Amino acid sequence: MRAGFFGTGLPPHIMLLARFRDAGGRIHLVLPGGRPPFDPPRPADLLILGDDSSEPVGSCGPDRFDGTRLRSWLAAMNAGRGAIGVFGGSPKEEAYGVLATGAMALPAGAVIIECGVGAWLDWSRFVFLHAPRAIRFDVIPASVEAEARRLIVAEGGQPFGLA
Repeated sequence: MRAGFFGTGLPPHIMLLARFRDAGGRIHLVLPGGRPPFDPPRPADLLILGDDSSEPVGSCGPDRFDGTRLRSWLAAMNAGRGAIGVFGGSPKEEAYGVLATGAMALPAGAVIIECGVGAWLDWSRFVFLHAPRAIRFDVIPASVEAEARRLIVAEGGQPFGLA
């Protein structure tokens, strides 16, 4: 562990990711226009798609990330082999913890998609299209909660929230 790292005032979800890496986890960060790793996901792999830009454009949506590698990573999460979280809006440390734990425990690791509120539904639909049987743990923005719950139920899921 790096001395002094945790006392630097970094956001809690970033500190959690640092602890995940220190425990042997592998983090793959992909920004708009980037590509996931070529190799298939393995246990302790955590792919983070950073589509939560503070730029005026905001989130780009799946189109700026889509490609055979991303679809392959998502498909590898099917049948409970991996977990996917679409996180809309502000980061929730608990949600990052759940996905980091899943990444360590599941055969295909986990994927976190950080997106703006306006892109949450597009990302959720994209994930369901390519990984309909993946374990899902999403952070749903309040402004799209009713539509998100309808979508989750239509996909055969069960919406619930963190207390």
